[in-house]
Amino acid sequence: MKTRILTPILTLLALSSLANAATTIYTTQASFLAALSAVSSIETFDSLPASGVSLAPVAFTPAGFSFTATPAGIPVLFNYLQGGGDRWLSTNRDGDAITFSFTGGGPYAVGGFFFSTDASGVANGASVTATTNDGSTQASGASTPLSFIGFISDAPITSLTLASTSGALTDFPTANNVTIAIPEPSSLGLVAVAALAGVMTRRRKTIAA
Repeated sequence: MKTRILTPILTLLALSSLANAATTIYTTQASFLAALSAVSSIETFDSLPASGVSLAPVAFTPAGFSFTATPAGIPVLFNYLQGGGDRWLSTNRDGDAITFSFTGGGPYAVGGFFFSTDASGVANGASVTATTNDGSTQASGASTPLSFIGFISDAPITSLTLASTSGALTDFPTANNVTIAIPEPSSLGLVAVAALAGVMTRRRKTIAA
């Protein structure tokens, strides 16, 4: 009985791997966390140096996972101390994107608070976008330090790039409390079904053509 139950799920996952990765995007932390199992870790960036300056790439090892953060231009990352010892990770130069690269095969779920700050490290409401290696992207709109973007994929997420979208010289992409996780099997099953549906749709279109 167990084999009969698991086989369709495994088949869906196997077939979905033949297509482009299916990704579900979340814009609230609550809905993202609800889709995750207990196997997750949060990088708060609070352990970054008090000087506020780190030479990139900067490595992070939240429990069970590891990743690096690298800016697109000048290889320096800044962190800004907030109340209660909270630190925000940002770039040295406005407009530079930050790429988070995940090692060990990559997690299947990544999310965090992604927003814009000015040169003094103060949130300024400008929009940012988060984009994963499979091309899934989400804009924050008018951002705040509580603007959340999360992704759950049926394939490993190997990178996430955070960028400013305004083009203004005063906007710096900023991250806080990045969560890296393995989603619930049910969540993986849903994205696998979505991927399989995409395969079947493309197949029907090809036959019809």
